[in-house]
Amino acid sequence: MCAVKSLSFDGAGEFYDRTRALPEEVAGRVTELLAGRLHGAGVVLEIGVGTGRVAYPLACTGVEVIGIDLSGDMLSRLKEKCARGSGGVTALRADATRSPFRNDSFGAALACHVLHLIPSWRDAIDELVRVVRPGGHLLLDVGGPPSGSEGEAHKRFNEIAGLPGHRGAQDAAEVTAYLQELGAAAHALEPIEWVTYGSLAQTIDSLEGGISSITWGASPDARSRAAAAVRTWARERYGSLTRLRKREHSITWHAYELPG
Repeated sequence: MCAVKSLSFDGAGEFYDRTRALPEEVAGRVTELLAGRLHGAGVVLEIGVGTGRVAYPLACTGVEVIGIDLSGDMLSRLKEKCARGSGGVTALRADATRSPFRNDSFGAALACHVLHLIPSWRDAIDELVRVVRPGGHLLLDVGGPPSGSEGEAHKRFNEIAGLPGHRGAQDAAEVTAYLQELGAAAHALEPIEWVTYGSLAQTIDSLEGGISSITWGASPDARSRAAAAVRTWARERYGSLTRLRKREHSITWHAYELPG
């Protein structure tokens, strides 16, 4: 039986930055948080680097980053970004579960919203531990599903469309437990929190449009049928779909110091 492959974002480059971008002030806080940990660490590896949403602003602060990704489309957009900007990220097409680097090649490593896309995510962690020198550290943001009414709409949509969900790491606790088994010391960094306002109509339109990677296992027709059913359900449960609702967001990066 063939192993389930990691999810590639080929084809998502056109809309990725537009749909995943953080508010400018929040993105700046993320960069400041990570740069404070990475300056002086040496060369840093990011797996699932994509278009450089995390790596590129770090490179602009002087952090030397090498990024790998399965998607040539995403890496092409990262290279274009570097060519017209002030930061440089070395970008390679490679699989995080079979890293092309030698042992102890890096002082630190990053992974942001990628481990849930890798069914064999423990193999990816093992590779990070292998290529980061003893005493180095990993900075990971596993991410998670949306909450509140938005989260309920996502869950309902997935159930109706018959989508099983991502097969990789489910939450930060699972990843932390595994790294602690490997001898890493773990602690959560200070959360970065902010508020936005959005409508359920926007959420359901996004699901129907296939913006979220969790929807890519359904055909356009299946997504349209699921979206129609979710709109009916959401009107009955919440009333107006166009009313703006408060959304509270929180990012928590976790730091893992590898045994020396």
